[in-house]
Amino acid sequence: MGDFRRGDNVVLKSGGPAMTVSAVERGKVICIRVEDEKGVEEAFEPAELIFEEEAIPPAKEED
Repeated sequence: MGDFRRGDNVVLKSGGPAMTVSAVERGKVICIRVEDEKGVEEAFEPAELIFEEEAIPPAKEED
């Protein structure tokens, strides 16, 4: 489990957009992401997240 801090870039282990940690409160990691040009804030369990640089990039489509 990561030691997440404000400003860290994270993604869900199950995939999805990159998010920025805005706070860690009461055992939850509060993340913000941009969706439809608006900031969306959501809380996650630390076990659901990994640091963005640890994520496996999506497969590239072949031409």
